[in-house]
Amino acid sequence: MKLLAESPHASDTQPPIYHSIKTAFLLAESSGILSLRVFQVMILVTIYELGHAIYPAAYLTIGTCARYGTALGLNKTVEQFDTPSIGGSERELEEKRRSWWAVIVLDRFVNLGCSDNACMFENPSADSILPINDDLWDRGDEACSPAHRLSSPPIESMGRFSLTVQASILLGKVFRHTHESPEVDGFKAQEARSLENTLVALTNVSLQEGRSRGIVLCSPTTICFSARLLLHDSERRPGNTGADITDRFRYQEISSDIAAYMRSLAEALKSRGYRLAEEASPLCLEAMYRSGIMYARRYSETSDLEDLHAFDIIVAGLQVMSTRWRLAACYNKLLEARKITGIL
Repeated sequence: MKLLAESPHASDTQPPIYHSIKTAFLLAESSGILSLRVFQVMILVTIYELGHAIYPAAYLTIGTCARYGTALGLNKTVEQFDTPSIGGSERELEEKRRSWWAVIVLDRFVNLGCSDNACMFENPSADSILPINDDLWDRGDEACSPAHRLSSPPIESMGRFSLTVQASILLGKVFRHTHESPEVDGFKAQEARSLENTLVALTNVSLQEGRSRGIVLCSPTTICFSARLLLHDSERRPGNTGADITDRFRYQEISSDIAAYMRSLAEALKSRGYRLAEEASPLCLEAMYRSGIMYARRYSETSDLEDLHAFDIIVAGLQVMSTRWRLAACYNKLLEARKITGIL
């Protein structure tokens, strides 16, 4: 927790405590220790590595989490309420379930930077059990929470973590969709429309949930944004052969809408500064980066100063976020490089 809570220092990308924890993992592994607490520390370290752009460590740590969690049997906790082989009280089972879902969320997100990579986890079944509402979990009222399945329509009362899980699973489906074989009898186009509609519906629920709680930066929303941008950007698909003019116009429309929202978030970051950055998840950064690319690309095509101004706002927002997550500074460097080289 101490490692994750600290803000990055320019002179020390990997502080001694980080290396100490990684060494402790090796000792635990060589000693044959299987513990939920060790697994949860792995999750926190993965978030740290992802948020501070420590690659390929973040990608590799996720793989370790997958094997370690499976060895603990945590993958079974999302498939049924009663897991006698694992044991524990209702609260303990929910804790294990939430831990396993957290790793699945991170697994989907860590692949956004290189969508050619395969996700470590297959998509869970539609009947998989979602985490309970966050407020009920914080109060210890597990018994009061209605059961929601992965296939359940998204509603505000599910809570932010459940919505984040659903968004991440949809992102995984987008990964699979972009890697599938070419169009067969219109099926792929139909699947893309279905994914788009589902992502939009989940985004609307997430936005409403955020407004009702006064949350500016919501992880489910920005994960949905990242998924939609990947779904419609033919240039990021393996074996890209280009898109027809209709696809390009559709992508421009979607990316413009998302970029406008991310611009408003960047403006909020500028006005509220470090205080908001402290509350923000690194899961929002990829969508902000893609929005910066969109504005830079549009400015290069139209020379519209409003697009240049929007690009500068995105850069400023990422600069504020870099006080909390080093990944934001890396994204800013990439945006600057794209702007200088004209590779947009």
